[in-house]
Amino acid sequence: MELPRMDDSTFFLEDSDGHYALWYDTMYRQAAWVAYLLTKKEVEYKGAERTNRFVPDPKVQDRGWPTALTSDYAHSGYDRGHLLPSADRDDSRRENSTTFYLSNIAPQRPALNRGVWKSLEEQVRRWAAAYDSVYVVTGGVLDPGLDRIEGGVGVPDHFFKVVLMRYGTEYRCVGFLVPNSTSLSREYADYVVSVDEVENRTGYDFFSLLPDSLEERIESRVKRGFFK
Repeated sequence: MELPRMDDSTFFLEDSDGHYALWYDTMYRQAAWVAYLLTKKEVEYKGAERTNRFVPDPKVQDRGWPTALTSDYAHSGYDRGHLLPSADRDDSRRENSTTFYLSNIAPQRPALNRGVWKSLEEQVRRWAAAYDSVYVVTGGVLDPGLDRIEGGVGVPDHFFKVVLMRYGTEYRCVGFLVPNSTSLSREYADYVVSVDEVENRTGYDFFSLLPDSLEERIESRVKRGFFK
């Protein structure tokens, strides 16, 4: 359910240890998107502390694709921002370590990574606790011509997140588009958009396994009140 529609699986990677999947962008040396299921059980159980060991993704290296290095971020002015949060995968040390693969990391301004992005990640965990299971896709908007840090890692101008949850017998979804900026609101609700808007901005087709009539109806809505 969480996987965006793919017509070509060339750059698709799955991590069985971390229980997530991603589409790798070789030009910008990061995931174009990361998709995963987050459950109530996962947010309530904590079995391991953060490993904090940022390393190249072995699967990227095995395929001979260009990879980011930890040194690329040194003195860049950017944080190593998680796409799949470390706190969403902490059942074991092995599981948590996969979230520190550099394929799951993108350059984020400190004001974003430590502010509204962190608040949004915490809210997604609250939704998972409330609704049992949520489907999440997140990434940077990888437009052509992005600025780069050392080593060629692209710096997205915006980051997106889309979340699908079931509320009783109905599904609800929400999208977010957040600038990678030094000046941001700390309120994630200020960046709510429809999932359709995120699709238009990124070119991805989210939650395509839903019946077409349902997908079209819920992805076009923006219900700000519900998501505060």
